[in-house]
Amino acid sequence: MNQLHSGRTRFLVIGIVLLVLALGGISVFTPFLGRARLGPMRGFGTGAMSFGMMRQVRAMADVESEFDYMVRMVPHHQEAVESARTLLERTERPEMQEFAEDIIATQNREIEQMQSWLSAWYPDRDRDAEYQPMMRDYSEMSGDELDLAFLQDMIPHHMAAVMMSEQLLSQVQVDHSELESLAESIRTTQTQEIRQMSLWMDEWFN
Repeated sequence: MNQLHSGRTRFLVIGIVLLVLALGGISVFTPFLGRARLGPMRGFGTGAMSFGMMRQVRAMADVESEFDYMVRMVPHHQEAVESARTLLERTERPEMQEFAEDIIATQNREIEQMQSWLSAWYPDRDRDAEYQPMMRDYSEMSGDELDLAFLQDMIPHHMAAVMMSEQLLSQVQVDHSELESLAESIRTTQTQEIRQMSLWMDEWFN
């Protein structure tokens, strides 16, 4: 990565982190940061959490090409769909049921579209990508415990997709306008959903 690209990425990350803090605050990210090998979740000060968040967001922001974007976004979406299916089966809140259905329908459609483009545009490239899960196993959870855990995990999960999409649109040469439109849709839709999830966090769990 050249110095100019690195500098732009740094400013992009700072802007996204400020947005995250404005939407939900540091506490929303505690489980995600804990799984990022930053040490115990208890006892972290705001500064330590901010540093850990910046490190993780910057690492995920380094989308190098439209191919890189798609091979990373597909498993990211697949994890969201699998988690939403578990939520749909076990949550008692109608709002969360509807939200899970929207995630499943929207992101399955986007997965199929990206897989189709990868086959058409990059037929000879290896599409396997290493992916580190961001979501917990909810199969033994129910009630408030489930809903809270899902929101705590899905907010940073969505932020990763928003950040990757912004990186693609602002700093990467996009060769296909169809993908550009998809990235814009992901960025817009998931930003709106982050706001909604943050409101639910405040309303239901103070």
